[in-house]
Amino acid sequence: MKRTIKTISAVLMMALLVALTIIPSFAAKDTLVVNSQDKLNIKKGDVVTYELDLGDCKEGVVGLQANLFYDSQYLKYVDDSLEFPSFEVVVSNPYLENRIHFNRTDVINKADFSKSKPFVKASFEVLKGGETEITYFISELYGEDMTYLKDFTFTYKLYVNDKRVLKDETPVLEQDKDNLDLYQGAFTNYADGKGENNGSGDSHVSIVGESQKVVPTDVSQGDGETGGQPAILPTVLVILGIVVVLVGIIVIILVRNIVSKKEK
Repeated sequence: MKRTIKTISAVLMMALLVALTIIPSFAAKDTLVVNSQDKLNIKKGDVVTYELDLGDCKEGVVGLQANLFYDSQYLKYVDDSLEFPSFEVVVSNPYLENRIHFNRTDVINKADFSKSKPFVKASFEVLKGGETEITYFISELYGEDMTYLKDFTFTYKLYVNDKRVLKDETPVLEQDKDNLDLYQGAFTNYADGKGENNGSGDSHVSIVGESQKVVPTDVSQGDGETGGQPAILPTVLVILGIVVVLVGIIVIILVRNIVSKKEK
């Protein structure tokens, strides 16, 4: 009898251990880990709101150009959720593939980010469980002197169904080389979210792409589509000019020869 009880107890213990192992596995499939934050219990159907904040700027922000990146396999942008609470006017496009682009230039209404406040805010519907990231990359961020800011601190907040679950975390910079090369501008991004002057330590590492070289265009030549002269026209005119000069020289030589013969 005792042996039977021990056997049953052992079987029940094994079943319990198996159940405890399986439950987290199922739970992991249903939950979404965002930016390596694995304790937020984000599930399919939840709405995640990402808020990138900026502070510690010693001068007003005149211009900016930036992108937020996300994976559309896990997240779907929520229509009309893009906000710029600290700016009056921003040009943006939230409907690009896995990317939200925005830019702004206003020399009159400089934005004050001496204290931390929202830089950009957007919401996403969770499509499935797994692991993903919401990242950012700044191409341009400059003040009145038109040089990039060197004093700043970027942080981020995360909301799940309008409830804040993260505050003042270091945001994750975009790491994809193609994106870095494509969107690298004059601004320098750092992994710790801080600026050239106010950042320090091992985490203060610059994340930069290879700047794309822009070939200057001679507007006097045009491109054949905007009403300018075709680029080939100056070359044709030069050739015609040379031909005319050569013909003129030949004519002069012939005339002199004829005159010389008559005089003789």
